[in-house]
Amino acid sequence: MSSKPPRRKGRRLPMEYIGMAVMIAGSLLFIFWIESARRGYFLYNPTTKPSLTEGWVPYGYAASMLPGVVMMRRGRSMGKRQVVANNARLCLGCRYPLNDLSETGNCPECGDPYVLRLLREGWRRTYPEIKLPRG
Repeated sequence: MSSKPPRRKGRRLPMEYIGMAVMIAGSLLFIFWIESARRGYFLYNPTTKPSLTEGWVPYGYAASMLPGVVMMRRGRSMGKRQVVANNARLCLGCRYPLNDLSETGNCPECGDPYVLRLLREGWRRTYPEIKLPRG
């Protein structure tokens, strides 16, 4: 096996991806809401009454993004805890715990080749803020 660290990152948890999708959907819905109000699709006349969106744009945008941010942060936190709990001995492809296996081999779950001492570098690329012991 090569002694170069793996160039790919570890696989993120699905909750992180779902959080990103919720943020994007919230942003698109908020933009649609603003545009609908601007064009007068709501049940008011924008020329005589104050606009529904006047002064509330930052709050509406924050409210549309909040569920996605919460889900993404929670998924990231769960992922970091899992990596630390297993001392970064998780398969980069499927997160299968490789604690009781040999130093090199193939993951029993997905078949990806691994070298235990190089897995840390892959997880450091995925979660650079976690502190893993060297070695």
